[in-house]
Amino acid sequence: MDYDQYSTPVKLQGELKAKGELLGFLTSKNDVIGKICTVSVGNLDIVIGNQGNSFTTINHPISARLEVNEYDIIIVKQEYLFEELSTSQKWEF
Repeated sequence: MDYDQYSTPVKLQGELKAKGELLGFLTSKNDVIGKICTVSVGNLDIVIGNQGNSFTTINHPISARLEVNEYDIIIVKQEYLFEELSTSQKWEF
């Protein structure tokens, strides 16, 4: 934070939608590295973790307590690198 004008803290006013656990990079089930929450701001849900990490498997949103099938669009940073998150696959829970 505070490296430049794009990394300064921002205040959000929204509703806490979910709280869960943040899993480690490229792993699937039991390696909790932090906490994560989802905040609804208008019609946008923002997932915020207390550690820097990426969702790289389907177990990441499950551990974050996200109901993935409730969303029409999900944007995941670098999804093209991770087969499980590929847009060519349908997520089923």
